[in-house]
Amino acid sequence: MRPYFCLPFLISPVLSGFLNVTVDDTNPRIAYSPQNAWNLVDSSQNNSQTEPDTGRAYNYTLHKAKSIASDGALSLFANITFTGSAVYVFGALAGAPSTTPSTLIGFYIDGQLINNFTSPEQIMSSPSAYNVSLFSKTGLGDGEHILNIADGPDSLVLLDYIVYTTEDENTLPSSSSSPLPLSHVTAKVVATAVIVPIVAFLLSVIAFCVYRRRRQRRKTANLPYLRNWKRDTVTPVPMPAMNSWSIEPITLPPSHPASGYVNGSGKPATKSVPSAPPSSITGSQLAAAYRTVSEAPKSFQTDARTEVSSASTSTYGKVIYIHGLSGDSYSTYLHS
Repeated sequence: MRPYFCLPFLISPVLSGFLNVTVDDTNPRIAYSPQNAWNLVDSSQNNSQTEPDTGRAYNYTLHKAKSIASDGALSLFANITFTGSAVYVFGALAGAPSTTPSTLIGFYIDGQLINNFTSPEQIMSSPSAYNVSLFSKTGLGDGEHILNIADGPDSLVLLDYIVYTTEDENTLPSSSSSPLPLSHVTAKVVATAVIVPIVAFLLSVIAFCVYRRRRQRRKTANLPYLRNWKRDTVTPVPMPAMNSWSIEPITLPPSHPASGYVNGSGKPATKSVPSAPPSSITGSQLAAAYRTVSEAPKSFQTDARTEVSSASTSTYGKVIYIHGLSGDSYSTYLHS
């Protein structure tokens, strides 16, 4: 049997792509310090003129922290530990009629400052903005990392949610899904466009392998019958044996024809003469009788065993009877 190589093991690596995990601001995985400096803003405060509209926030909640320049060295932090290769931070920006200074945030990964965010000036004179990308970092080693968010002096932070990208789904904590950043939405579309044809091709290969295997099984099942099959042989039928002809004397009927043929049944011709006892004939008559054989039927001419059987005398002369051993008779009339 031929070996068949199906490739189902190739499907797992193809299907196990990147996974984005969303962590809401209320998730205990995010540690706030000092804890009393961060305030939860939820739907119960939507009627307040000084608080943002949480109805437009992810899961309808935000965490707010304000640092005042008079606080001196007091710093406000939010940190999270994650395993992945990319991380994104989303929040809200307060606009008019807020009197709070602009947002200034520093982002650290594994103790190293990566980037700072400062709210644009146009935000200060417009309504508040939501689902704003405050920070993003890709190309991290796929391992454990610590993200630290630090509020700058005389700044307001409105933290909504954090997204990180990982490759190992089994080790991820339970968390809710969230909209992907625009760059990752594009990447996911591209990945889907590549993965779907590959999966379709692999499924076609598997279907072909199954078809070939079933076909081979049918051939194997019929193999014993094919091995025992033999062509039909034709046994020649022997020709019937040709028995040798026996020679028996011919008994002539009481009356015989004057001239002509006598058929094999022994019946005489229509004209006949009275029979007479056999008498002797002369040698010249016998020779003349044999010469008449040339006028006899072909069976007499070709039969070497032709001989004179008898002779009789009538009023017309001598009648010579000649017969062949094949059973035919011939008579001739000789004048006296």
